Amino acid sequence: MRRTLGQMVDNGFTAFARCRGCGKVKQIDLDALIAKVGRDYSLWNRRCRCRLTEGCSGWNIFEVGPGWHVAAYDPSQDQRWLNEDYQERMAADAAAGVKRGDPWAAPPIGDPTAAGRSRSPKSRP
Repeated sequence: MRRTLGQMVDNGFTAFARCRGCGKVKQIDLDALIAKVGRDYSLWNRRCRCRLTEGCSGWNIFEVGPGWHVAAYDPSQDQRWLNEDYQERMAADAAAGVKRGDPWAAPPIGDPTAAGRSRSPKSRP
């Protein structure tokens, strides 16, 4: 359903921004958005930083429809966005001097702090 803002208004569609971080949802004023970006702009495969909750660093995705709403992006877009978010976090950590291991790496064998493993009663202080 790749529609421009103009087509959405002409067909009586509504649009919502939904934050994947804080979970807040807000209806978008399509007329105000058209005044800012034009009738040919599309929300399809777009996202923006959350402005719905102060301090939230999540991403807003868009949902559009004529009463019922569907996500306005291709499912394959999710993986690209996840990769971009991961690279952004790694760059911010590097700039701050934070060193983290690979979050997907398995914990070392015998690591008592690893999830799902507990110390035996004999090894407790």
